[in-house]
Amino acid sequence: MKRLIGAGLLIAGLLYPFAVHFGMAHYAPWQFGLLLGGLWLARALSAPRRPGSLWMAIAALLFCGLLGLSDSQALLRWYPVLISTFMLGLFGSSLLHGMPVAERLARLSDPALPPRAVRYTR
Repeated sequence: MKRLIGAGLLIAGLLYPFAVHFGMAHYAPWQFGLLLGGLWLARALSAPRRPGSLWMAIAALLFCGLLGLSDSQALLRWYPVLISTFMLGLFGSSLLHGMPVAERLARLSDPALPPRAVRYTR
């Protein structure tokens, strides 16, 4: 079930620009907010607890609630900005805490990378 929800969010993210462009003629913005909010709620309830995942889900749910209440086409186009902000926060926080995301991605393709350098504290 977790993979299905994750796949749903991934597909929604990839198809979002096309869905908004073609769907605005047939659906209201609040319907997009309801669909996205349902996906984020399902993710928040089923995903394992990771650092930052709860606040991202809460922020996305608040955005989807605001989208549903305002029924604004302009606000509908701000969803990709929200996701980009989440990614910026994820990459930025990984530089301060734990292994950086860029290093994790590099180790996926080459696990034999040299060990991490010692971080200096101020």
